[in-house]
Amino acid sequence: MDIEESTHELIALTYDAALAPEKWQKVMASLTQTIGTNTALLREVNYATGEVGLYKTLGFDPAFTKAYCEHFVHLDFFAPALMREPVGTVTLGDHALPWEQQRETEFCNDFLLAQNNRYCLGITLERANNHHLLFALQRSKQQGDFTDNNLRLLRTLAPHMTRAMSIHRHMLAITARQQWALSALDTLKIGVMLLDDHGTPGFINKKAELLLSSNCGLSMSGKKLGLSNPLESARLQSFIVNAAKASSGHSGTAGGSLRATNHLGTALHIHVIPLPRDTSERPWGLALPRGCVAVFISASGSTHLRTETLSALYGFTNAEAKLASLLADGLSLENAANTLGVSIQTVRSQLKAVFAKTQVSRQAELVALLLTDMLSHQLTD
Repeated sequence: MDIEESTHELIALTYDAALAPEKWQKVMASLTQTIGTNTALLREVNYATGEVGLYKTLGFDPAFTKAYCEHFVHLDFFAPALMREPVGTVTLGDHALPWEQQRETEFCNDFLLAQNNRYCLGITLERANNHHLLFALQRSKQQGDFTDNNLRLLRTLAPHMTRAMSIHRHMLAITARQQWALSALDTLKIGVMLLDDHGTPGFINKKAELLLSSNCGLSMSGKKLGLSNPLESARLQSFIVNAAKASSGHSGTAGGSLRATNHLGTALHIHVIPLPRDTSERPWGLALPRGCVAVFISASGSTHLRTETLSALYGFTNAEAKLASLLADGLSLENAANTLGVSIQTVRSQLKAVFAKTQVSRQAELVALLLTDMLSHQLTD
């Protein structure tokens, strides 16, 4: 295999490792075989503290790996050169420090030569503050120094390794944000389910799981959400189908709301809302499927949207915020008036002001807006 073909294969393997970190071992194995080296290592080091983070090795005795982390990292004479050179530069060991000087050090005698390593090179892949992500290769005296072809291959590969590590860290950040977001949804006192465009749940928070297991009339039939009353169940499925179409940009309604009562007389309020990708990804960083639908499930009195947060977000007065919170909790306008101790005319006037401030024209649209914003702003108590 010629050097060009080898380089292309190594580049492809490197980008595979960006998405599957366990494949870095395969990258190192392929590279050492192509170049003919003794050992290889990928490590993250804070030279200011001597702390070693990511550390993947090939051909190293585990005892020496441990010894480097605990002791030799403080004696590594290649560090000044690797910290000085630009990211992506291939630095030969004998250029970093002449062999005559290396030979007099503990690092050379008790770490390198003890593993039959004579010739070394290093590449700084990333650098941030005092943290350095480094890749290094070592060859024995019998294998000889690195050739011009070896260096040409590595200089071609180095920027791809840097990009691959950047992609890997970006993927880790996205995963961390997604885990944080889903953990936040688990703290809500209202059931939340995120469905794909087929109505299959991609996420169910803890409250929704509790409702599904509590014999309250809500159930999963296969992978479909349903209710004990067939007519109510069909209506719910219709809401989900239409909301998925709307979320995908096709014709469809904005979901819907229904009140279901089980055989024990317990009332559930269910709101089905299309969740457009631009809305969902901005606050959470969640990679949601196309056609994502949010389903909110609550028993009467369990939602409790924070009135102070509603006021801050929409400019509601305290009275308007209380009304909006009660409507989101499933109360009718008449019941909300009774709860607040005011006349129906008063709450209608307040509702008109709420509509104006949220730019919606129907009560169902208002509830959809408030519950959708709940996902990104944590409005619940």
